Amino acid sequence: MAIKIAHVVNPVNASPPSDLVTAQPITYASMLTAVNNTENVEVCGVFYPEDEEVVPSWFRKLYPLKRSVSYLKKFNVTRKLPLFKEMLDRVCEETDADYIIQTNCDIGLMPHFYQFVRRQIEKGYRSFIINKRIIPDFYKDVKDLPEMYSELGSIHNGYDCFVFPREDYRHYEMGDACMGMPWSEGTIAASMVAAGECTVFKAAHATFHIGDPRTWLTQKLYDYRLHNTNETARAIKLFAEKDPNFLKHEIINWLLFKMKHELSPYHSQDCHDLCALTSGLR
Repeated sequence: MAIKIAHVVNPVNASPPSDLVTAQPITYASMLTAVNNTENVEVCGVFYPEDEEVVPSWFRKLYPLKRSVSYLKKFNVTRKLPLFKEMLDRVCEETDADYIIQTNCDIGLMPHFYQFVRRQIEKGYRSFIINKRIIPDFYKDVKDLPEMYSELGSIHNGYDCFVFPREDYRHYEMGDACMGMPWSEGTIAASMVAAGECTVFKAAHATFHIGDPRTWLTQKLYDYRLHNTNETARAIKLFAEKDPNFLKHEIINWLLFKMKHELSPYHSQDCHDLCALTSGLR
């Protein structure tokens, strides 16, 4: 029986100067091409009610999001950013898919993306992360997709495409990590490792991102970055208490390596405890 896949994405009704204004139409066009090249894949949109008008008509619309991270605590700049957990709750509860894929709304797909994913599942990979490739930032139009596909691009270390069995999700510790900010990947990556085998495809030509502006690095949004880092540390520490070998996994090593380089007095005690425990990291 063919494996059912649900791919969840969070459409946003963005306004200039956000790069999502040009990125999202390209992303969704690339997704449609990829869907038409496979079978048993359902693309699901999870969104706030005010964003519904930009959700492609061919998406399956899941129950709208209700909360945002700014409802939970105060930030220097208020942004209505979804909780990663609520997004995954929706797709895991409302679909009967065997596998879940999550990507951001600015991650383009190669036409063979779903075939690549399905092949890795068939080969026995339980859960995995696919790193994007960065292509030049002069691409602005859906009509340029054939040229985007032809770009080899450059390898990027960021985690932003996650594939995992839906049945594993009940063991995940997503905390209150929010989308759209650095370290949003931390809790899901840690959870995927803790739930079983997890692999990173670092150089696959399967997804792409147009340019690498890193607009989220602005200092005024630092408290969101701090929040997500602290949520990641909480999850990692919880999993490590159950299994000390958890800290030796390549993905956890990479997350803790980044954490050590960003560590400040403003980070949580969990962050400091973990960095002290892993003083031997590169």
